[in-house]
Amino acid sequence: MHRLLHIAGSALLILTPMVARAADPAAEAKLNLYGVSRAMAGHSESADSAFLALMSQHRRDARAVNNLGNLKLMKGEYGPALAFYDAALAADSTDPGIHLNRAAALLVMGDDDRALEAAAHASRLAGGADRAGALLGLRSDAPDSSRAAEAKSKLLTPAMMRALLRSAATRVPADSVKAIPTPNPERGEGKRIQVWRGAVTRAAEVRVPADADSKLSLYWKR
Repeated sequence: MHRLLHIAGSALLILTPMVARAADPAAEAKLNLYGVSRAMAGHSESADSAFLALMSQHRRDARAVNNLGNLKLMKGEYGPALAFYDAALAADSTDPGIHLNRAAALLVMGDDDRALEAAAHASRLAGGADRAGALLGLRSDAPDSSRAAEAKSKLLTPAMMRALLRSAATRVPADSVKAIPTPNPERGEGKRIQVWRGAVTRAAEVRVPADADSKLSLYWKR
């Protein structure tokens, strides 16, 4: 992880001149949102530059580190993505969304037990599985037709994250959850992105082809 952050830090010297340096919290938030919007639009290079520029202001900014992890996951670089999520949690251990991203990384790496553990912890922090799913834009009341289509696709889909959260809910005592605000779609919270899959994993008896191009909901920290 230290080596990964060192590499990212070195890249800052090259990339930060390409993006206006943030001068205050409001500007930093705007820079982060710019990076998120670029990532969601499929422009990973400019998103990467924005998050690295944010890290030049605060080396361990949980927003930038988490969101860089998302970019790694989108590229199929699961190990580095997991390392970024771990670093983001070192800066902000109470954000359930980061724990959910970590669970997603572990899931696609095939580590179901640790993925369940991370998802259960996220559910406790979020105030339950439904609230945790809302952070990812998952609907617990998704139409049966939508779920059936996802099941038939045999790809890694939002249904797999819902299944993970349902399984994780059995590990969460009802009196241990914490309530958090519901995500605001107008700020882009809970939106889905396209993720390239380069590994085979399992969840709810669904197999993921090694060359599958499918959707996975990720949490972008604002």
